[in-house]
Amino acid sequence: MAGRLAGRAGVAALVLLAAAGPIRSPLAAQLEVGDSAWNEGRFEEARVAYEHALTEDPNSVHASYRLALMLAWNSQHDSALALLRRARLIEPDDPDLHFTEAQVLSWQGHYAAAVLHFDSLLAKYPTRRDAVMARAQVLAWDGRFEAADSAYAQLVIQDPNDLQARAGQARVAAWRGDYPQAIARFSEILSRDPANPEALTGLAQVYHWQGRDHLAKPLVDQVLAQEPSNHDAQRLRGPVHAGLRPQLEGTLGWSHDSDQNVNWWQSASASQEFQDGIHGVLTAGLLEGSDPSRRGTRTLLEAGASYATGLAEVVGALGLRVLSPQGESARTFGSYRLSGSYWLSPAVSVGLGYAHFPMDESALLIASGPLVDALDANVESRLPHRLSLTGTAGLAWFSDNNRRRSAILTVVKSLQHGITAGGFARVMGYDFKGTGYFSPDRFALVEARASYSYVRNQWHGRVSAGLGGQQIGKEGGIQGAGHLEVRIVRTWAAINQVAFDFGITNSAASSTTGAFGYQTAGVYVRIGL
Repeated sequence: MAGRLAGRAGVAALVLLAAAGPIRSPLAAQLEVGDSAWNEGRFEEARVAYEHALTEDPNSVHASYRLALMLAWNSQHDSALALLRRARLIEPDDPDLHFTEAQVLSWQGHYAAAVLHFDSLLAKYPTRRDAVMARAQVLAWDGRFEAADSAYAQLVIQDPNDLQARAGQARVAAWRGDYPQAIARFSEILSRDPANPEALTGLAQVYHWQGRDHLAKPLVDQVLAQEPSNHDAQRLRGPVHAGLRPQLEGTLGWSHDSDQNVNWWQSASASQEFQDGIHGVLTAGLLEGSDPSRRGTRTLLEAGASYATGLAEVVGALGLRVLSPQGESARTFGSYRLSGSYWLSPAVSVGLGYAHFPMDESALLIASGPLVDALDANVESRLPHRLSLTGTAGLAWFSDNNRRRSAILTVVKSLQHGITAGGFARVMGYDFKGTGYFSPDRFALVEARASYSYVRNQWHGRVSAGLGGQQIGKEGGIQGAGHLEVRIVRTWAAINQVAFDFGITNSAASSTTGAFGYQTAGVYVRIGL
């Protein structure tokens, strides 16, 4: 009897359990909560749930994968990679884990490693289009534009209607500076799909880089009217709209050299884009110079304009300078400058400039400085492997019948994580020693240079330094030379920024008098109205 009752009770319990549904483990419950929050965009709740799931089972690949993605989105790349690599030890053949690890490596700036991971993935899954697209994008980020363009081109050959791959080709053209080709490629996409948001924002970005915000604005507005949450258009809207507003800029600076020349300067300017590619600027400035025996001020008023197109830019300005030495009559001079630049190819630009101005960088020169007519020519080349080369040659004539010849060569390689390295060389020489300004018969400076830039949200910091040698005069010996510069920038509201600068060098050419110690500091502010 008791046995039959126990059996009946057991059957009843099973029936109740079946009616209640299957028993869920704590791990399954946490994964369900996490997935529900993930699907609804409540990512903080999803993060907590996945962390609890990993507490229940550290080997949960699904929780590790989702948590790694959220960490990567929050720029916690090392932690994301640690989770992904642990998950891949458990499921080494999971293509999504492999793909995401490659993506995170690229977001971290490890482009070469990311490409190798994508290559490995594509060796097993050659038809995985998202991996081909991501690999091409990383190649472009790494400055390997030809390889990136070729990768996108293969997708276009496979499917001529692949507008996403065509947009990738257009971006590559824009990033390598071939704006006409980028505009043509984005326009081709828009001829097929006039509302394509990727092409509209890409074309707007190119126009913005060209300083043609009048053309960029309606494109950005069109995208946001179609897709108010479009991230790329939202990010571009601020700079484009700000570029069309009047801008005010102000600078307060100070310099001091070991010959006891001290300068304080202030300047204020207002600028405005009037129509496609045409900008105007009005500048007022005051320089106050002193040395152990004299003082002087220089007042400046200048009006200028620039016109930029896809390949060329012309800049011109007319000014008036009033030089007021302490205890002496003021002198008034006109100044003017005109320069132009042209891109011969996406990788090579040339420029030519001419300027007429009084030499007024110190108290002594404010009292008796000569007038200068300067002609400069330059070439800039973007070389493969993230290398750039800039060369400048100049000739200047002085009203005291002196003449200066000069040349500068700079080579820079962009490395990963905001680091650059390169070299700098400068030579110049005067016909004879002028009065009041540094004018050796020959000056040569060679430096190895490096810089580091750090960007975090609205903060941007940059430190650059150089170390080398200098020779003053044909008969002079080699002396050590070096410099250190620090810049800290805080931006807000798309275009507004305040910057702090400090620099120190022992290069004789930095000082008007050729002093070996020279320091400078300044504050710069830009506000969009």
